[in-house]
Amino acid sequence: LGKDGNPIFERLLNNLVGLKAGEKKSVNPVIKLSEFLPRNLSKYYTYPGSLTTPPCSECVTWIILDEPILISQNQLDRMRKVHEGCSICGRTDNYRPICPIGKRQIFCSFSC
Repeated sequence: LGKDGNPIFERLLNNLVGLKAGEKKSVNPVIKLSEFLPRNLSKYYTYPGSLTTPPCSECVTWIILDEPILISQNQLDRMRKVHEGCSICGRTDNYRPICPIGKRQIFCSFSC
């Protein structure tokens, strides 16, 4: 989390106001996924991993950007409020405890 709000995420949140579970709404103005990402995508880490929810299948290649994408606590709280009442989303976080790396190798795209 960052102390300042993310202006692109704010645009997304503003489009979600009043949206109910199962409803569809066009985002206006259109928000491109690339607007959420940092300008420099050349620095990242990647490793083979597993899903964060049961059955935790090992079928994922994780890519972690070196530069984090930050949102404010207020923005996180508002996003959680959007998920209230959604039977698909649930009320829990989507992570599990950190697990041993095992024999996995982590690749770094730059000099680490």
